[in-house]
Amino acid sequence: MNDRLDGQTPAATGVDHLFGYPDVGRFGLAHSLMAWGRCLLWCRRSGATMLAPIWLRPRLGPYLRRERDKREYFRLFHSGDAVAGLPRLWRLVFSTRLSAEDELPPAGFSPRRPTVVVFRNSIAANDQTFFHHLRGEGGLIRRELTRITREHHRTTTPGRPFIAVHVRMGDFGQAASVGELKAGKTNQRIPLAWSVDMVGGLRERVGGDAPVILFSDGSDQELAPLLALPGVRRSPAQAAITDMLAIAQAAVLVSSGSGFCRWGSFMGQVPRICFPGQRIVAVLDDETLEPDCAGPADIPAPFLAAVASRLRSGHAPPAG
Repeated sequence: MNDRLDGQTPAATGVDHLFGYPDVGRFGLAHSLMAWGRCLLWCRRSGATMLAPIWLRPRLGPYLRRERDKREYFRLFHSGDAVAGLPRLWRLVFSTRLSAEDELPPAGFSPRRPTVVVFRNSIAANDQTFFHHLRGEGGLIRRELTRITREHHRTTTPGRPFIAVHVRMGDFGQAASVGELKAGKTNQRIPLAWSVDMVGGLRERVGGDAPVILFSDGSDQELAPLLALPGVRRSPAQAAITDMLAIAQAAVLVSSGSGFCRWGSFMGQVPRICFPGQRIVAVLDDETLEPDCAGPADIPAPFLAAVASRLRSGHAPPAG
């Protein structure tokens, strides 16, 4: 996206009869936010009025798997400036519908009757398919997402720069081999030993006393090797959006292959180290700050210099 939208506000009424609606589906938070983010940016560009997503999507899986996060996203967000309730229902029922993926209207489109452009997620390869629509707008996306997040789920400004580590377990499977991971197989757990080594490598080379915050849906027992390291603590039990916004304030991220931490990195432009084959898609404006590293010796010098600068400066985006 070449024309940045920072500082702009949505049109008061939008183009007559033109609406955008993010159909977030029953996906996880990061996957759901892809439709929301794409719709938000398109509405701002086109002047269309945004219809609020319907976050109430009952899910049994998180309860059956006894996951830490029950994915009750309707508890996390309000509609903000977007149209909700009965007016939204009226538009969805009685308007012409266009698919953003197949029938996105051209610039300057002004329909004669109410028309809703629906943004949906792809079941497979969602980030690879759509993230390029968002790149360059991380700050705007973070501010708007913070604004629609209910106040008690917003994160606070960290006391000092920290190293973030994300370990995805939950519904991620155990890879049959490291080769599968390096070949780019998605939704797989990354070896915990790799995360341990990366924390050690970062501390040795740029931040020996930097605190480490571990974000994970795993149990303390599963995460024991990481939690045994000095200065490592778990993020408290809190909403998924709170963790995501907290990751966006880190100085550096030891990344999983999950879209959840990609969104945190994207919104804060946080340099992230990726396991080979598990970067999945570039999310930062500067792709050199997302290296694939099999071990600490592979971390590029320019990446280390950028992280050292962030640790010294205490760089972090504001919480709200």
